[in-house]
Amino acid sequence: MNFLIKIKILLFFLFIKFFSKIEKILMKNFEEYFSYLFFSSNHPSRIHEVSQKLKSFDYWKKNNNNFNSKFFINTNKTKNKIIFVGDSQAEYLSRIINNRNDILSLNSKSLWLGTSLVIGLNSDRTVQKMMNKINLLLKNNNTKDKIVIITLGTIDIRAIFYELLVTKTVRNEFELLKIFTSGLDNFIKKFKLLLNKKGYKKIGIIEIFNSDKKGGEPKNYHEIKMIKIKNQYPTFGSINQRKEWTNKANKIIKKLAKKYNISFIPNQMTSNSGNEKVLGDGVHPTSKFLIQKINKNILNVIN
Repeated sequence: MNFLIKIKILLFFLFIKFFSKIEKILMKNFEEYFSYLFFSSNHPSRIHEVSQKLKSFDYWKKNNNNFNSKFFINTNKTKNKIIFVGDSQAEYLSRIINNRNDILSLNSKSLWLGTSLVIGLNSDRTVQKMMNKINLLLKNNNTKDKIVIITLGTIDIRAIFYELLVTKTVRNEFELLKIFTSGLDNFIKKFKLLLNKKGYKKIGIIEIFNSDKKGGEPKNYHEIKMIKIKNQYPTFGSINQRKEWTNKANKIIKKLAKKYNISFIPNQMTSNSGNEKVLGDGVHPTSKFLIQKINKNILNVIN
Protein backbone atom coordinates (compact mmCIF):
# COMPACT_ATOMS: atom_id res chain seq x y z
CA MET A 1 0.00 0.00 0.00
CA ASN A 2 1.33 3.43 -0.95
CA PHE A 3 2.72 5.30 2.08
CA LEU A 4 1.08 8.53 0.93
CA ILE A 5 -2.32 6.82 1.03
CA LYS A 6 -1.67 5.83 4.63
CA ILE A 7 -0.80 9.41 5.49
CA LYS A 8 -3.98 10.53 3.74
CA ILE A 9 -6.02 8.13 5.88
CA LEU A 10 -4.33 9.47 9.00
CA LEU A 11 -5.14 13.07 8.04
CA PHE A 12 -8.76 12.14 7.33
CA PHE A 13 -8.99 10.46 10.72
CA LEU A 14 -7.53 13.46 12.57
CA PHE A 15 -9.86 15.76 10.63
CA ILE A 16 -12.89 13.71 11.70
CA LYS A 17 -11.82 13.53 15.35
CA PHE A 18 -11.28 17.30 15.36
CA PHE A 19 -14.83 17.92 14.17
CA SER A 20 -16.18 15.35 16.61
CA LYS A 21 -15.01 17.71 19.38
CA ILE A 22 -16.67 20.71 17.75
CA GLU A 23 -19.97 18.87 17.24
CA LYS A 24 -20.47 18.68 21.01
CA ILE A 25 -20.60 22.46 21.01
CA LEU A 26 -22.56 23.01 17.81
CA MET A 27 -24.87 19.97 18.31
CA LYS A 28 -24.13 18.74 14.80
CA ASN A 29 -23.04 15.21 13.95
CA PHE A 30 -19.89 16.00 12.00
CA GLU A 31 -18.22 12.69 12.83
CA GLU A 32 -20.94 10.65 11.12
CA TYR A 33 -20.96 12.89 8.06
CA PHE A 34 -17.20 12.89 7.49
CA SER A 35 -16.82 9.23 8.39
CA TYR A 36 -19.29 8.36 5.64
CA LEU A 37 -17.62 10.77 3.23
CA PHE A 38 -14.02 9.62 3.81
CA PHE A 39 -14.36 6.06 5.14
CA SER A 40 -17.52 4.86 3.36
CA SER A 41 -19.49 4.30 6.57
CA ASN A 42 -20.99 6.42 9.33
CA HIS A 43 -21.17 3.46 11.74
CA PRO A 44 -19.03 3.94 14.91
CA SER A 45 -17.16 0.65 14.38
CA ARG A 46 -15.72 1.94 11.08
CA ILE A 47 -13.98 4.83 12.83
CA HIS A 48 -12.88 2.45 15.56
CA GLU A 49 -11.37 0.06 12.99
CA VAL A 50 -9.46 2.86 11.26
CA SER A 51 -8.24 4.03 14.66
CA GLN A 52 -6.95 0.53 15.47
CA LYS A 53 -5.13 0.36 12.13
CA LEU A 54 -3.41 3.69 12.68
CA LYS A 55 -2.19 2.59 16.12
CA SER A 56 -0.75 -0.64 14.79
CA PHE A 57 2.89 -0.99 13.87
CA ASP A 58 1.92 -3.50 11.17
CA TYR A 59 -0.11 -0.85 9.38
CA TRP A 60 2.97 1.31 8.83
CA LYS A 61 5.17 -1.52 7.60
CA LYS A 62 6.30 -1.19 4.02
CA ASN A 63 4.44 -3.40 1.53
CA ASN A 64 2.10 -4.82 4.15
CA ASN A 65 -0.63 -6.20 1.88
CA ASN A 66 -2.42 -8.51 4.29
CA PHE A 67 -3.45 -6.07 6.98
CA ASN A 68 -7.07 -5.86 5.83
CA SER A 69 -7.63 -9.61 5.88
CA LYS A 70 -9.43 -9.63 9.21
CA PHE A 71 -11.76 -6.75 8.50
CA PHE A 72 -12.37 -6.34 4.78
CA ILE A 73 -13.05 -8.98 2.18
CA ASN A 74 -11.58 -9.13 -1.30
CA THR A 75 -14.12 -9.32 -4.07
CA ASN A 76 -14.17 -8.99 -7.83
CA LYS A 77 -13.95 -5.51 -9.23
CA THR A 78 -17.21 -4.05 -10.48
CA LYS A 79 -18.28 -0.63 -11.65
CA ASN A 80 -21.44 -0.94 -9.55
CA LYS A 81 -21.43 0.47 -6.03
CA ILE A 82 -23.63 -1.09 -3.34
CA ILE A 83 -24.90 1.20 -0.57
CA PHE A 84 -26.40 -0.59 2.43
CA VAL A 85 -28.90 1.52 4.37
CA GLY A 86 -30.40 0.59 7.72
CA ASP A 87 -29.33 -1.09 10.97
CA SER A 88 -25.85 -2.28 11.96
CA GLN A 89 -26.03 -5.15 9.44
CA ALA A 90 -25.29 -2.46 6.84
CA GLU A 91 -21.83 -1.94 8.33
CA TYR A 92 -20.93 -5.63 8.23
CA LEU A 93 -22.30 -6.29 4.76
CA SER A 94 -20.39 -3.32 3.32
CA ARG A 95 -16.96 -4.60 4.35
CA ILE A 96 -15.85 -5.25 0.80
CA ILE A 97 -12.66 -4.11 -0.96
CA ASN A 98 -11.58 -4.51 -4.58
CA ASN A 99 -8.12 -5.87 -3.87
CA ARG A 100 -5.78 -6.52 -0.97
CA ASN A 101 -4.03 -3.16 -1.41
CA ASP A 102 -7.17 -1.18 -0.54
CA ILE A 103 -7.49 0.07 3.02
CA LEU A 104 -11.14 1.04 2.68
CA SER A 105 -14.17 -0.20 0.80
CA LEU A 106 -14.49 1.80 -2.40
CA ASN A 107 -17.49 0.07 -4.01
CA SER A 108 -19.52 -0.61 -0.86
CA LYS A 109 -20.88 1.90 1.60
CA SER A 110 -22.76 1.69 4.89
CA LEU A 111 -25.35 4.35 5.70
CA TRP A 112 -26.27 3.52 9.27
CA LEU A 113 -29.61 4.87 10.52
CA GLY A 114 -28.91 4.21 14.19
CA THR A 115 -30.56 1.55 16.34
CA SER A 116 -33.43 0.97 13.95
CA LEU A 117 -36.63 -0.86 14.93
CA VAL A 118 -39.15 -1.59 12.19
CA ILE A 119 -41.87 -1.38 14.86
CA GLY A 120 -40.77 2.21 15.51
CA LEU A 121 -41.12 3.18 11.85
CA ASN A 122 -44.83 3.71 12.40
CA SER A 123 -43.77 7.10 13.75
CA ASP A 124 -43.66 9.64 10.91
CA ARG A 125 -41.29 11.75 12.98
CA THR A 126 -38.82 8.88 13.33
CA VAL A 127 -38.96 8.08 9.62
CA GLN A 128 -38.54 11.74 8.69
CA LYS A 129 -35.36 11.97 10.77
CA MET A 130 -34.04 8.97 8.87
CA MET A 131 -34.98 10.52 5.55
CA ASN A 132 -33.15 13.70 6.54
CA LYS A 133 -29.99 11.71 7.29
CA ILE A 134 -30.28 9.75 4.03
CA ASN A 135 -30.87 12.95 2.08
CA LEU A 136 -27.76 14.51 3.65
CA LEU A 137 -25.39 11.57 3.09
CA LEU A 138 -26.64 9.97 -0.10
CA LYS A 139 -25.33 11.87 -3.11
CA ASN A 140 -27.25 12.05 -6.39
CA ASN A 141 -24.31 11.75 -8.78
CA ASN A 142 -23.65 8.72 -11.03
CA THR A 143 -26.72 6.97 -9.66
CA LYS A 144 -27.07 4.58 -12.61
CA ASP A 145 -24.11 2.53 -11.31
CA LYS A 146 -25.28 2.54 -7.68
CA ILE A 147 -27.45 -0.04 -5.92
CA VAL A 148 -29.16 0.76 -2.62
CA ILE A 149 -30.06 -2.08 -0.28
CA ILE A 150 -32.30 -1.76 2.81
CA THR A 151 -31.24 -3.78 5.88
CA LEU A 152 -33.84 -3.59 8.65
CA GLY A 153 -35.66 -5.89 11.05
CA THR A 154 -32.99 -7.94 12.83
CA ILE A 155 -33.39 -6.17 16.18
CA ASP A 156 -37.16 -6.64 16.04
CA ILE A 157 -36.78 -10.40 15.64
CA ARG A 158 -33.88 -10.76 18.06
CA ALA A 159 -35.44 -8.87 20.98
CA ILE A 160 -38.43 -6.60 20.36
CA PHE A 161 -41.03 -9.17 19.26
CA TYR A 162 -40.53 -11.17 22.46
CA GLU A 163 -40.50 -8.06 24.65
CA LEU A 164 -43.74 -6.65 23.24
CA LEU A 165 -45.54 -9.97 23.64
CA VAL A 166 -44.29 -10.65 27.18
CA THR A 167 -45.08 -7.13 28.39
CA LYS A 168 -48.46 -7.32 26.63
CA THR A 169 -47.73 -4.11 24.74
CA VAL A 170 -49.48 -5.91 21.88
CA ARG A 171 -52.36 -8.31 22.36
CA ASN A 172 -51.08 -11.11 20.17
CA GLU A 173 -48.72 -12.07 17.35
CA PHE A 174 -51.22 -11.04 14.69
CA GLU A 175 -51.24 -7.47 16.00
CA LEU A 176 -47.44 -7.55 16.31
CA LEU A 177 -46.94 -8.53 12.66
CA LYS A 178 -49.51 -5.96 11.59
CA ILE A 179 -47.51 -3.20 13.29
CA PHE A 180 -44.30 -4.57 11.77
CA THR A 181 -45.89 -4.47 8.32
CA SER A 182 -47.22 -0.93 8.64
CA GLY A 183 -43.87 0.35 9.97
CA LEU A 184 -41.85 -1.14 7.13
CA ASP A 185 -44.44 -0.01 4.59
CA ASN A 186 -44.19 3.55 5.92
CA PHE A 187 -40.39 3.50 5.61
CA ILE A 188 -40.17 1.94 2.13
CA LYS A 189 -42.80 4.30 0.73
CA LYS A 190 -40.91 7.42 1.85
CA PHE A 191 -37.49 5.89 1.15
CA LYS A 192 -38.29 5.00 -2.44
CA LEU A 193 -39.84 8.40 -3.08
CA LEU A 194 -36.67 10.12 -1.82
CA LEU A 195 -34.34 7.87 -3.81
CA ASN A 196 -36.34 8.26 -7.01
CA LYS A 197 -36.05 12.04 -6.65
CA LYS A 198 -32.29 11.61 -6.36
CA GLY A 199 -32.22 9.45 -9.47
CA TYR A 200 -31.71 6.02 -7.88
CA LYS A 201 -33.50 3.22 -9.72
CA LYS A 202 -31.73 0.09 -8.43
CA ILE A 203 -33.22 -0.51 -4.98
CA GLY A 204 -33.53 -3.71 -2.98
CA ILE A 205 -34.21 -5.07 0.48
CA ILE A 206 -32.48 -8.01 2.10
CA GLU A 207 -34.02 -10.81 4.13
CA ILE A 208 -33.69 -10.66 7.92
CA PHE A 209 -30.94 -12.58 9.70
CA ASN A 210 -31.98 -14.58 12.74
CA SER A 211 -29.52 -14.60 15.64
CA ASP A 212 -28.06 -18.03 16.36
CA LYS A 213 -27.99 -17.34 20.11
CA LYS A 214 -30.12 -19.47 22.42
CA GLY A 215 -31.88 -16.40 23.80
CA GLY A 216 -33.14 -15.61 27.27
CA GLU A 217 -36.77 -16.05 28.26
CA PRO A 218 -37.47 -13.37 30.89
CA LYS A 219 -40.94 -13.41 32.40
CA ASN A 220 -41.60 -9.66 32.78
CA TYR A 221 -40.35 -6.18 31.91
CA HIS A 222 -38.10 -5.93 34.98
CA GLU A 223 -36.19 -9.07 33.98
CA ILE A 224 -35.95 -7.81 30.40
CA LYS A 225 -34.58 -4.48 31.63
CA MET A 226 -31.91 -6.20 33.75
CA ILE A 227 -30.73 -8.27 30.79
CA LYS A 228 -30.56 -5.17 28.57
CA ILE A 229 -28.36 -3.39 31.13
CA LYS A 230 -25.83 -6.24 31.09
CA ASN A 231 -25.97 -7.13 27.39
CA GLN A 232 -25.45 -4.76 24.46
CA TYR A 233 -27.10 -7.20 22.05
CA PRO A 234 -29.79 -9.03 24.06
CA THR A 235 -31.53 -11.97 22.43
CA PHE A 236 -34.93 -13.13 23.68
CA GLY A 237 -36.90 -16.26 22.86
CA SER A 238 -35.83 -19.67 21.63
CA ILE A 239 -34.09 -20.12 18.28
CA ASN A 240 -37.12 -21.97 16.90
CA GLN A 241 -39.49 -19.26 18.08
CA ARG A 242 -37.39 -16.57 16.41
CA LYS A 243 -37.04 -18.72 13.31
CA GLU A 244 -40.82 -18.75 12.99
CA TRP A 245 -40.98 -14.97 13.42
CA THR A 246 -38.14 -14.54 10.92
CA ASN A 247 -39.99 -16.58 8.29
CA LYS A 248 -43.18 -14.58 8.79
CA ALA A 249 -41.33 -11.25 8.73
CA ASN A 250 -39.47 -12.20 5.55
CA LYS A 251 -42.76 -13.05 3.85
CA ILE A 252 -43.93 -9.55 4.75
CA ILE A 253 -40.70 -8.06 3.36
CA LYS A 254 -41.08 -10.01 0.14
CA LYS A 255 -44.68 -8.85 -0.23
CA LEU A 256 -43.75 -5.18 0.34
CA ALA A 257 -40.83 -5.49 -2.09
CA LYS A 258 -43.29 -6.58 -4.75
CA LYS A 259 -45.72 -3.81 -3.82
CA TYR A 260 -43.09 -1.08 -4.24
CA ASN A 261 -41.29 -2.76 -7.15
CA ILE A 262 -37.93 -3.16 -5.42
CA SER A 263 -35.73 -6.26 -5.47
CA PHE A 264 -35.98 -8.90 -2.74
CA ILE A 265 -32.53 -10.23 -1.77
CA PRO A 266 -32.21 -13.69 -0.10
CA ASN A 267 -29.85 -13.58 2.88
CA GLN A 268 -27.89 -16.68 1.78
CA MET A 269 -27.81 -18.01 5.35
CA THR A 270 -28.21 -21.57 4.09
CA SER A 271 -25.05 -21.26 1.97
CA ASN A 272 -22.11 -23.45 2.89
CA SER A 273 -19.61 -21.15 4.62
CA GLY A 274 -16.98 -23.81 5.34
CA ASN A 275 -15.50 -23.60 8.83
CA GLU A 276 -16.35 -19.95 9.34
CA LYS A 277 -18.86 -18.96 11.99
CA VAL A 278 -21.66 -17.21 10.11
CA LEU A 279 -22.53 -14.79 12.92
CA GLY A 280 -19.32 -14.06 14.85
CA ASP A 281 -21.07 -12.50 17.84
CA GLY A 282 -24.32 -14.38 17.31
CA VAL A 283 -25.89 -11.25 15.86
CA HIS A 284 -23.87 -9.77 12.98
CA PRO A 285 -22.70 -11.59 9.82
CA THR A 286 -18.93 -12.04 9.95
CA SER A 287 -18.42 -14.98 7.59
CA LYS A 288 -16.34 -13.69 4.69
CA PHE A 289 -17.84 -16.36 2.46
CA LEU A 290 -21.38 -15.27 3.36
CA ILE A 291 -20.77 -11.52 2.99
CA GLN A 292 -19.11 -12.00 -0.37
CA LYS A 293 -21.92 -14.32 -1.48
CA ILE A 294 -24.57 -11.75 -0.50
CA ASN A 295 -22.79 -8.95 -2.35
CA LYS A 296 -22.44 -11.04 -5.49
CA ASN A 297 -26.06 -12.14 -5.23
CA ILE A 298 -27.19 -8.51 -5.03
CA LEU A 299 -25.39 -7.82 -8.31
CA ASN A 300 -26.97 -10.89 -9.89
CA VAL A 301 -30.50 -10.04 -8.76
CA ILE A 302 -30.52 -6.32 -9.52
CA ASN A 303 -28.32 -5.94 -12.63
